[in-house]
Amino acid sequence: MLDFNNFGAPKKEVDFATIKAVALLNIESVLNHWMPGGRVKGGEYQCGCIEGGRGESCSTNMTTGVGSDFAAGESWGDLIDLVAQRERVTMTDAAMMIADFLNITEDTPTPPPIPTVTEEEKRAHAAKVSMALWMEGETCPPDHPYLVKKQVNADPGLRFHPETGAILIPLRDETELLAVQRIFADGTKKVNHGGRFSGCYHTIQGERDVVYICEGYATAMTVHMATGKTAVMTVSASTLQEIARKVSVMYPTSEIIFAADNDNVTPKNPRQMKNPGVTLAEKARELIGRGTVIYPPAEPETKVDWNDFALQQGGQVTRELLLRPAARKRLFVDAKSMTLKEPSFLVDESIESPCTGMIFGPSGSGKSFLVFDLALCCATGKEWNGKKVKAGPVIYICGEGRHAIPRRVKAWETHHSVTVPYNRLMVSSTAIDFEPVNIVAMIAEINEMAAQFGEPPVMIIIDTMARALPGNADENSTKDTGLFIKECDRLQETYNCAVIIVHHTGHNETKRARGSSALKGAMDVEIMVSADGMIEWTKTKDIEPPPSISFSVKQIRYGEGKHENSCVLLYEATEGKKGPKMTANMRAALKALKEAIEADGIGAGICMLATWRDRYKVYLEGVSDRRKNQSFKEQVEQLEEKGDVLVTGSKVTAAKIMNDMITESTFSKLMKH
Repeated sequence: MLDFNNFGAPKKEVDFATIKAVALLNIESVLNHWMPGGRVKGGEYQCGCIEGGRGESCSTNMTTGVGSDFAAGESWGDLIDLVAQRERVTMTDAAMMIADFLNITEDTPTPPPIPTVTEEEKRAHAAKVSMALWMEGETCPPDHPYLVKKQVNADPGLRFHPETGAILIPLRDETELLAVQRIFADGTKKVNHGGRFSGCYHTIQGERDVVYICEGYATAMTVHMATGKTAVMTVSASTLQEIARKVSVMYPTSEIIFAADNDNVTPKNPRQMKNPGVTLAEKARELIGRGTVIYPPAEPETKVDWNDFALQQGGQVTRELLLRPAARKRLFVDAKSMTLKEPSFLVDESIESPCTGMIFGPSGSGKSFLVFDLALCCATGKEWNGKKVKAGPVIYICGEGRHAIPRRVKAWETHHSVTVPYNRLMVSSTAIDFEPVNIVAMIAEINEMAAQFGEPPVMIIIDTMARALPGNADENSTKDTGLFIKECDRLQETYNCAVIIVHHTGHNETKRARGSSALKGAMDVEIMVSADGMIEWTKTKDIEPPPSISFSVKQIRYGEGKHENSCVLLYEATEGKKGPKMTANMRAALKALKEAIEADGIGAGICMLATWRDRYKVYLEGVSDRRKNQSFKEQVEQLEEKGDVLVTGSKVTAAKIMNDMITESTFSKLMKH
């Protein structure tokens, strides 16, 4: 008869502490039994895998029993854990198996205390496992079953583990790899044992004006594919607050949107959190004090993330919902949250970038040659007047003199012994007036070129403003000028580049550009080119104006044909050049010398000293004749000391200067070539 008061022999309690300690005392025997074929090296038992065999992919610490199978990405915290994984049994059954193997009984004496493993040691070991697993990875295939099922792309930052068939997602804390999440073909997800995922994340790079924070890879990639924006992935909603704090610091001026999961299910336990995806996202938003929480619509008692929603409702609806809060751009940001940046330059210490700037001067002054020289230096990466430039494609909107451009390029290449690469200087096929509809078409074509060339333009030149203004616009009108500048700023903001406008001075040749005074106020930088060969910075915003530069024009022949010639600029005085700065009297002396050589007609750069002196004295008004003669003597001595001229009796030879300088009377003619 059954005895209902007797439930059989009581279960034997397992003394885990004793078994674990005894196993450690006999660790080599335990490891040789369950992972045969390995060897002890450097305080570790090394073998091929958790099954044993030769190799080093699997290692166990001989002091603590902590180990990892690097190839499989598995880890164990002690020998009982190892046997449980090896035999695929519970921890209790594994402990009993070790006890039977080592003959551990109730009478077994208590061994010494087990060495403790600190959290830092556990984290360090997990990071080591993560790095080993990551290094074994290969490029993630786009047709991985999980990606196909979720209909998302493989981010370039992922890897694939060929041995286990898992996608590897790196989890980093700023820059350090601390853990790896594995996603298997059936969708199973694992973070390696002991790996830290709190505060760790993976970033899918995109545009940074808006940054989305998402839970899980499929959701993050769905958001990125729909919007083109940066998506930061967390492993769990429980880490959202810590991740949000870091994202807020990394992207201080970006709009932050929490693309939360909608866990619209009544919890079985009343003490459990309702809708944790949305609730924890709201707490993260409150913590950083900014951002928007959005979540996909879901029927009651259903769980939906943004990938689920996209698969059900389609990409267009998903995109509209995701971008809707981003469209509400914030009008104000805290100045303290804005990123402090060192100035970036198109031309080192001379022209900042991005900027909207202007180069102006009278007709025939050489301003187009100056901007063309800048354009070719940026297109080739060659220094401009000894200063580094930002190299990249240049867009030249040419309103006049287009036929001369090939000659100018050839002359420039010949003089500098530099070849301008293809696709680096793109010239408009016609003048473009800056009507909004034309700007839209121009941006579309520049975008196509940027995609083809692999980079956006570093400079856009508008030569000239008069030819770019719409036909009914008045350059003296503040309104019309403002509309033109608005379109220039639009180009600057679109490509984060320098937009340089070429313009004329007024009819009275004053030191200001022609037209509305609003023009100068809108410029970040303004450079004046004068008829006497001077370049002067008349406006800069946040940098010290560079010293003025004196230049001349040199004719260059690049072939034997009658018209195979053009001009380049020579800079005679630059910042950092040794020697005194060129004075007005020295410039007058050089101009008078050129006039004297032309007037005497002797040739070979020779003129009479008296002719030179008489021409020079014309430039000195309101000065006594004695002072004029004294000033002329001083200029001659300076030029002789530099070796620029040679005075022999009553004659002056200036062949060196004439090789590099063009006479005033031929200057305008050369400009046309």
